[in-house]
Amino acid sequence: MNLRNKNGSIAVYVSIVLITMLFILAALYFTSNAVRKSQLVTVMKVKEAYEKDNGKAAQIYEYLINK
Repeated sequence: MNLRNKNGSIAVYVSIVLITMLFILAALYFTSNAVRKSQLVTVMKVKEAYEKDNGKAAQIYEYLINK
């Protein structure tokens, strides 16, 4: 790139802006991806706890009836 004339300095400016935008978009993507993975882990833990308690539903029901 020629940095001495007007077109050269505009090319450098555009290149810097494009690289900066690329870094910003990559940071947003990785941040949203991490949040989504965290949400999925939380959902899986809730589902596991629900299924564990649901397995005891018959015992709880029998206890309540016989009480």
